[in-house]
Amino acid sequence: MSATEKKSYTIDRAELRWLSAFAKRKRMSASSVVSRAIRLLREEEAAREARERAAREFLATYAPEEHATPAERKALLKKWRG
Repeated sequence: MSATEKKSYTIDRAELRWLSAFAKRKRMSASSVVSRAIRLLREEEAAREARERAAREFLATYAPEEHATPAERKALLKKWRG
């Protein structure tokens, strides 16, 4: 069983109403919903960091002269973003 700690946070009223309604629909406590959201955010952040690390490792396999120039990077980003 994990240790818990009681804290107080200020939440916008509209967001708190949404949280309460969501928790009620899911038959969960608001605290459980917040804990679940935090776990999901932590997982998302860890996945983002892993992707960035993998990208850096991949780019490190190329010699510096093979890296895109600033102009090439700008053109690629523009293309990828549509």
